[in-house]
Amino acid sequence: METRVSENGKDVITLFRELAYDYFDRTGTLCIWKISYLCQVLRMVSIRSGLQHNFLYRSRDAREETSQGPDPSKKFSYSGRLVFVKTQEMTVYPALYGKVKRDTQLKGTCAIQYIGKSSYCFLQELQLASTGELVCVCSTLMVLIDKATRRPVHFEPKFVEQSLPFVKGGTVSFMRPIVDQPPSYSYRYSISVPASDMDSNYHVNQSNYIKYCMDCAAFGARDHAYSLFTQDIASYPIKSLSVLYIGESRSGQILDVISWEDREKPYIIYFIIRRGKDDIYQSIVRFNVDKSKL
Repeated sequence: METRVSENGKDVITLFRELAYDYFDRTGTLCIWKISYLCQVLRMVSIRSGLQHNFLYRSRDAREETSQGPDPSKKFSYSGRLVFVKTQEMTVYPALYGKVKRDTQLKGTCAIQYIGKSSYCFLQELQLASTGELVCVCSTLMVLIDKATRRPVHFEPKFVEQSLPFVKGGTVSFMRPIVDQPPSYSYRYSISVPASDMDSNYHVNQSNYIKYCMDCAAFGARDHAYSLFTQDIASYPIKSLSVLYIGESRSGQILDVISWEDREKPYIIYFIIRRGKDDIYQSIVRFNVDKSKL
């Protein structure tokens, strides 16, 4: 994996020279949750790239500057605070299906789309390195929270100001929570979270929630839970994915994955993951099907 920063300082560019065998599903397609993981890698590489917009991750304390130099009485630190993924919008392009193989080189770029008061949006793109053809575009909303209270915390204005020259620009419309209760015809699948799905914070890694949903969809298609999908769910190309991360889970906990089709647009499947009575994840998957046959 090779990484460089663009000349204008707005993009961190990463070259993936080879993809692991287990990144591909039983049909030979790069898994959607592994695409999510690659986007996560792009964000982490960007964070560690040394760009000035990495103001969120400075481990040392900072002091507000005055005309006489740093003011010791106005000291702040981002220790005790955490940045986490709140929601994502992912668009998948046809190049994924048939053109991405284990030896395919992918070029990934990551940039900041915009910065808010306590959140900011990363833009990640995956392309075929040989042609520049898009494979996936993902917008990820990150939120700064206090570890103790789990409430959003505002960024320091000075660091935001320093980062603005590196913002690429653009807006994103993210999904709203699915407020309605799952319908009576919904399909349910349960999983005991394995320890191997934990990240460094000892929570389920975000990409694994997508995997749980696609496993649920595979069993649902097998059991004829969806009117449109009569074959292996992996044989149907995905067009886009909307994700909302609400809570956390740990190894050994039982999660219930609930899914159902949109009766008016059956190429859309909704997912809710619950830990007990609490929703911890919601998503909408839109499949790229021939609508003339619906």
